[in-house]
Amino acid sequence: MKASLKWLNKYVDLSGISADEIAEALPMLGLEVESVETLGLKPLKNVVVGEILERVPHPDSDHLGVCQVKVEKNSDPIQIVCGASNYKVGDRVPVALEGAELPTPDGSVFKIKKSKLRGVESNGMMCSGREIGLGSDHSGLLILNMRPEIGTPINDVFTDSDTVFEIELTANRGDCASIIGIARELAAKFGRKLVKPELKSPAKYSEKSQSALLKSVELKTPNCPLYTATCIKGVKIAESPEWLKKDLESVGLRPINNVVDVTNYVLMEYGQPLHAFSAEHVRGSKIIVRQAEDGEKIKTLDGKEHILNASNTLICDAEGAVAIAGVMGGENSEVHSGTVDIILESAYFNPGNVRATSRKLGIATDASFRYARDVDPQGVFDGARRAVDLILETAGGAQDGDTVLVGSAPRKDRTISIDSSYVFKKLGFKIENSEIKSAFERLGFLVNEKSEGVFDVTVGSFRSEVDRPIDLVEELVRILGSDRIPDCGLKASGLLREDDATFRYNRDVADFLSGYGFNECQHYTLSDGKMLEKYFDFAESLRLDNPLTSDQDSLRPTLLLGLLKAAALNFDNGNVFEGLFENGRVFRMERDGLNEVCATAFVIPQNCGARSWKTRESADFFTAKKVASDILKTLGVDASRLQFKAFENSLWESGYCAECGIVGREGYEVRFGAVNLGVLKDFGIEKIIYAGEIVFKPEVAGRKKGVEKFKAFSAFPASSKDVSVLVEKSVSSGEVANEISKIAKGKLKNSFELESVKVFDVYEGKGLPENSKSLAFSLSFRSSDRTLKADEVNKVFDAICADLSKKYQVRAG
Repeated sequence: MKASLKWLNKYVDLSGISADEIAEALPMLGLEVESVETLGLKPLKNVVVGEILERVPHPDSDHLGVCQVKVEKNSDPIQIVCGASNYKVGDRVPVALEGAELPTPDGSVFKIKKSKLRGVESNGMMCSGREIGLGSDHSGLLILNMRPEIGTPINDVFTDSDTVFEIELTANRGDCASIIGIARELAAKFGRKLVKPELKSPAKYSEKSQSALLKSVELKTPNCPLYTATCIKGVKIAESPEWLKKDLESVGLRPINNVVDVTNYVLMEYGQPLHAFSAEHVRGSKIIVRQAEDGEKIKTLDGKEHILNASNTLICDAEGAVAIAGVMGGENSEVHSGTVDIILESAYFNPGNVRATSRKLGIATDASFRYARDVDPQGVFDGARRAVDLILETAGGAQDGDTVLVGSAPRKDRTISIDSSYVFKKLGFKIENSEIKSAFERLGFLVNEKSEGVFDVTVGSFRSEVDRPIDLVEELVRILGSDRIPDCGLKASGLLREDDATFRYNRDVADFLSGYGFNECQHYTLSDGKMLEKYFDFAESLRLDNPLTSDQDSLRPTLLLGLLKAAALNFDNGNVFEGLFENGRVFRMERDGLNEVCATAFVIPQNCGARSWKTRESADFFTAKKVASDILKTLGVDASRLQFKAFENSLWESGYCAECGIVGREGYEVRFGAVNLGVLKDFGIEKIIYAGEIVFKPEVAGRKKGVEKFKAFSAFPASSKDVSVLVEKSVSSGEVANEISKIAKGKLKNSFELESVKVFDVYEGKGLPENSKSLAFSLSFRSSDRTLKADEVNKVFDAICADLSKKYQVRAG
């Protein structure tokens, strides 16, 4: 948002306040100043018009002259030594008097003071154009051929000078997307009066049109709650007057013609976007505001054709679209040199809809910028009246009938009650009641002091974000200055990042996997919704309502897709890697809805392709299981006690993957195995990839208690026993191993321990019943304080087999 100092001065008298002071005040009001640009001549003190009365040669120089220069009508001339030669007696030139500060090319200032040049006193300096900041000519003095009055300040001679502030607006300050809005803020800050333009056109409205130019206006969408249309006949399209063009150019807008320039002028002045339709191109003399149809097309004023969908709002005539609501007009109804009659639109459009449409179509305009920040509903009326006044002034014509008004304002003025004790409680220092009332009135609010220190404050519709007492307290601080808040000590207890369980887990698992030889990746938490639709049936639930880009329109439900993309990129570039991993957040659909949870994922190529003198064993399912189990251990989950089972999923290769846990029940979920070959093909990966992903709630990372303690190795030998178990094919070895460990725990009663249960053989086929398999396990027993005797081991082993035979067919070995 650009604001010209000259333009601001039309609504608030800022005389005596420098541009630097304004630039310092705006950020304190919450309006960040991006840049300050001076156009034309900068404000210069003690630089006036002088007339050269006499010139004589300098007694000690060949090129210097000693001049008598009159700088005030009723005073004696002053003596100035000058080195220029392009002037003559009688010329009028800029004269910098003692105390003047002139700009220099490097951005600093040159201060004028009395001096002696080669022994001759000089009481000022006659200036070239460059020396006062007008152009780059330094060949001689700037001769003022228009011969302004002697003593006239130079800024009164060159009145085109201006200062333009470029202001960065936050999304909640749509009221300041206008010259009047910024003027209101400055008036409040400096205690000056805000003067709005006088509106001359009548405030007369009718639901039905009284003009032959427009038969009717229909609203068929909730995205336009308020629409007005004013008909003007007999305009003459021409060039705008100089004052209008200069104001527009000062804020970076290009003049086009008087009618279009007026709509742009009011847009900048009031912050209310307007659009003028050439009436003869509004087919059927109807205006219909509706949603677009999927695939509907429109060619906009910039000459580009856009394909629309049902989320876009259109302004239409009887036959089709003539504008994209709140964004840009159509080429088929623009005002042109032959336009005689116009229909002036002033409306309120849903901010969210305009913002989404602007972003989706890639059209950013001054109108969409303001509509997206919620324009003032009252500005719909005031802006239209102001535009009618200016159109009649610059283009002639006459208003034809009352303004057509359909719908109602979505927001009106609202009254908020606040008392001085509440202000004191929130700010911590006392403000006098009179000062509170004055500050609110300066902001343009109406104030009624019901009783001592109790106020009813009526906030205008132009401030959409002020609707609570605490908002009024914030307004007080803005206007009175945050420097009023007294110094005090502040105590705040906070949690160090290192103390957070999730942070510690992320750090530990990153250290562990890096030690494994893996490389860490970091991807965006947003993903491509079209890609997610291939693999997740809840992909639609992850889609954003208003994405910034089409390839990042959904929340990610997994880290694996990002890692596969990174793997494909490395393969394409010939980079060798042992594995990739990532820590991050993902989003899962649970019974209670969409949840954000923590995750760690990794991918390992079966063969990384590295050239080496020694062949290394290729990665397989059990490699992925080992890495996943170690990650679980880092998380604080004992994977040795978990029972993994096969599962079916579009991301994983059926029969070569396993899982355990449910996030909504145990608080974590682990999956590992081979990535589906079809998925790898989608990413252009020709290698087999093994992967794993651990998803968990943040509180799971905090379950791990204390520090792991070292347990001494037993110095005594182990005793081994083998057992064969006949089970159905669907029964996993882990399920049987867990059953053996459970039985052993009850039989041993801490006399010694079953150190391990390992499957060493799996047999299926001839000699076994159909749909069954034989699993052979090795059981290792050990004591920490003695060598076990055969009898005590056999006794426990027989008891284990006896209990196990109640569930399975068992053969001891």
